This record gives sequence, C-alpha cells and structure tokens, in this order.
Amino acid sequence: MTKKDRSLFTGVIMLLLTLGLVACETQRDPCLTPTTVYVRAGAYRFADTGTAVLDTFLLNPILGPADSPQKGYSAGQNVNKFYNEITLNPTVDSCSWYFVPDSAYLDRRDTITFYYYRQLKFISNACGYTYYYSINNVKSTRHGFADNIHAIDSVVLSSGTINGNANIENLKIYIHKNS
Repeated sequence: MTKKDRSLFTGVIMLLLTLGLVACETQRDPCLTPTTVYVRAGAYRFADTGTAVLDTFLLNPILGPADSPQKGYSAGQNVNKFYNEITLNPTVDSCSWYFVPDSAYLDRRDTITFYYYRQLKFISNACGYTYYYSINNVKSTRHGFADNIHAIDSVVLSSGTINGNANIENLKIYIHKNS
C-alpha cells in the first residue's frame, strides 16, 4: 500500500468514525420550560357554620371541555386539586368545561365557563410561543336532570392571571353540601 493509499484509507476511516459518532448522539428536547399553562383549581365546601371553608376530596371527579368533541377524563380518585387538567382555548375568548364531582352520579354535571383575554408570549427560540391568559369572569351553571340536583354551589376567581405560575390557585370551586 502506497503512502497516498494509506492517507486516503485513514481519511475514509476518520470520516466514517465522525459520522458514526454524530449519528449516535442523543437528540434532547432543548425546551425545558412548560409551554402549556393550566387553570389551577381547588374543590372546597362550606362547613356547617357557613363561614369556615374546608378542602373537599372528591371520590372520582370527571372534567371535560363542554364545547369540544373531546371526551372528558377522570382527574383521579380522592382529589381536591386540579392543577394539570383545565386548559383554555387560545382561538376564542371564552370556553366551558363540564364538571362531575363523582362519576357514580353523572346527573350532577355542571358547567364552568371562563371569559378571558389571550396574550401570545414568546418563551425562547427552543420553546417557541405559548398563550398566557387573563380571566375576567367565571360563571357556573347547573345541568342536573332536576333543578335541585347540582354539584357546584359557587365558583370564585382567586387570581385571573394564567401564566404557568405553580404557586397560585386560580379558581375555588365550592361544592354543594348535597353532592
């Protein structure tokens, strides 16, 4: 083998090794910031005194977008906080979610409607954009089969700023005593 052939052979081997190392490199998602923001809500009940408020654990609540063909989903068992379930629609200024506190009583289905402003937010080059929201009003309606059967007593907007802050509970859902 001539010196020129050895040099060419060495060059080809180096090229193949370089391509092999590049091909084996693990591609990681460069975005480590959450790009979906959620309405953080908690379930509460008024104590018998009427003034004290208690955290309320719900046996098997079901949540789902009321104005979408998407099916609802169980939020888990014995939960009182909904932190990664409720999202707002970035293409409109209001949306509704239905709420059933216990899947055993599907007739106690209520709707929570959010009215809000959207703000497009640039996160980074790796993450792109997301929407932050300012909720200006929340309403709940009952959709029970009888007028006296409903789950939600009232809803209170604690903080209308939806920006991914994990330390803020945005909505307090007060559950009716008979639910």
